[in-house]
Amino acid sequence: MPQIAYYFYSYYKLVKEGIIENGEKISVAVPTGNFGNILAAYFSKLMGLSIEDFICASNKNNILEDFIKTGVYDTNREFYKTNSPSMDILVSSNLERYLSLKSGDSNEIYSLMKNLNETGKFEYKNDLEMFGFSCEEEETLKVIDKIYRKSGYVIDTHTAVAVKAAEKYLDGKDKKILIAATASPVKFAMEISKAIGLDVDDEAKAIEEVAKLSNDVEFLEKVNTDSMQELVIDKEDIKEFVRERIMC
Repeated sequence: MPQIAYYFYSYYKLVKEGIIENGEKISVAVPTGNFGNILAAYFSKLMGLSIEDFICASNKNNILEDFIKTGVYDTNREFYKTNSPSMDILVSSNLERYLSLKSGDSNEIYSLMKNLNETGKFEYKNDLEMFGFSCEEEETLKVIDKIYRKSGYVIDTHTAVAVKAAEKYLDGKDKKILIAATASPVKFAMEISKAIGLDVDDEAKAIEEVAKLSNDVEFLEKVNTDSMQELVIDKEDIKEFVRERIMC
């Protein structure tokens, strides 16, 4: 529900700034692995927002792109750890909700999910009414650098994947696209530094420099990078660790 607000806020921000007219259709490009944010965009359209096309942006784990293009959702594939880690997902839990809305047939959805659980794949034969594109890791870094050189604006790795997908979608089309920026570049400071050529050799320094470039004054004030520590918790101790922090 909070993500639905992103799209209404952004749309009317564009209206207020005179970039679009009220009621004018735009498309949205969303970097997603779990399908939640783009599902929020779809809900926004159902609620009356003037959205024309949905552009589902994937990284090297492009199972959603393949599904949109072929109708076959197949998790029997190699899993990659990428520089846009929040999208490193092969089972998109929110996709079931979208298919349920599109289908309206609970028996069909039950059958699809049963096939997924038993075989790791299923086939959906109806039109998904979305566009799917993906972006490799090196492409991601090039997009970050291009945007920074052009505008001085720093984007994170996930947003860069959406920018690339939007470019592939446009391919000469005269359309306006809202790109969902889904994370702070500070969270991926080493990758950002690599992309735009910052001369840093440790994460603390990279975080500081990227925060400055992002004008993230609040982050700089709250976090002292010199006091950063690495904490390693064994898997079996995680529950107790969380319990202790909650109770303290």
